Amino acid sequence: MATTAVNLPIHEHPLFPIARCIHGECDGCHVNGFMYSGYFCNEPYCYVWFHKECGEAPAEINHSSHPQHPLLLTSDSRDGPCDLCGQKLLPPCYSCSTCEFKVDLTCGMKPSSPAIEHPLCHDHPVVLLKIREEKVPCELCKESIEGPSYSCLECDVYFHVDCVHLSKECEFVTEGACIDIPRVININRHDHRIYLTLHLGAGYSSCGVCHKNVNQYKGAFSCSACPNYAVHTTCAVRWDVWDGVELEGIPEIIEDISPFKVVGDNLISHFSHEEHPLKLHKDDVIHDESIRCAACVHPVGFDSIYCCEKCPFMLHEKCANLPMKKRLVFGTRPFTLIKETTRSTNCKLCEILSDGFTYRSRDWSDVDVHCGSLNEPLVHDGHEHPLYFAKKENHFCDGCQNRIEKIWHRNDGHPLTLCCGEKENASVCTRRFLTSHARTNLRLWGNTNFG
Repeated sequence: MATTAVNLPIHEHPLFPIARCIHGECDGCHVNGFMYSGYFCNEPYCYVWFHKECGEAPAEINHSSHPQHPLLLTSDSRDGPCDLCGQKLLPPCYSCSTCEFKVDLTCGMKPSSPAIEHPLCHDHPVVLLKIREEKVPCELCKESIEGPSYSCLECDVYFHVDCVHLSKECEFVTEGACIDIPRVININRHDHRIYLTLHLGAGYSSCGVCHKNVNQYKGAFSCSACPNYAVHTTCAVRWDVWDGVELEGIPEIIEDISPFKVVGDNLISHFSHEEHPLKLHKDDVIHDESIRCAACVHPVGFDSIYCCEKCPFMLHEKCANLPMKKRLVFGTRPFTLIKETTRSTNCKLCEILSDGFTYRSRDWSDVDVHCGSLNEPLVHDGHEHPLYFAKKENHFCDGCQNRIEKIWHRNDGHPLTLCCGEKENASVCTRRFLTSHARTNLRLWGNTNFG
């Protein structure tokens, strides 16, 4: 059944009702969060979303804080802060055509009475105060108050205007915010859907996102396919973890993410080279160091490889098995494996130029297969503890994870194996070779002959 658009004063184009929960910023109140109902614009290049109450804002209101004149809804920019909350004024807003009084949409839609006789947030009446010069903490959310506030003159405590209105609306306040958690979601730390449970129960040790302890007596997200996987509710709905889509009531579609089809004994048809089959050759075979894998562009080395017997196309066995689609900690949307054949690209994470395969999503482009293959936790020979992804800049690598574990060197007749600080075995060759470039990047690491 087709959805009918409606014309509303808040926007110049017709708006369509939102059919399901989304996560984003409302273009009315400019609050970033969940929208279970509301409106969106379907015009090309006009990406706006509104909460239901914001989208249905009237064109004219009478506000108790400015009884002299009516206030008109406008999308024009206005200089200065909101005359009630003191925050930066963003369109749309309400303004007086006679004088310079102006309020943002939130303050205009929730008229502030000079006094509230029976507030749900406090035992005594509270009165509205003008902007204070000194900062005081809000009794509900404990955050500093910088604009107008409600105050109990008897107790000498203060409240944000929004916190008072919040308690008036939902009668349940926790840390100054309504509980508004989705029920079924996908996150970028796990391959399966996770489900909200109000009582986690025993058998769970740590959160799959922050890796801190989880409380079995509190609510959390858990996975029906992985018995011991759980995520704190606050961690699961973080903007850098969740894609913002509520999946409750939406059937789960199991996708085929295999990159190849088996067409014979040790023969596959790979998506990147469908014109010819690829044959598997096991490891311990010495390959020419100039021959490189088409996916990771590293030398094929000593690894098992798939190679085409009709043209010079080769893939490491592990690269041939890279999934066509996967979730990565670097973004919230699924990433798709792409065979890049037209140009060289810089990986958006390590910034290394490559003409190999890349992972790409709607929000991210060109993550090379080295970075795209990293999973949490990363267990590395160079460190005794598991490693986790952290968004930090200007940090040096303590040993490049993508270094090849075994190489040939022109000055030695034996293969050199990467060591992580352990004592070398010099029974076969007494010389240790390490280029100045490797010394700079690997610090205490080196390539050593282990015989």
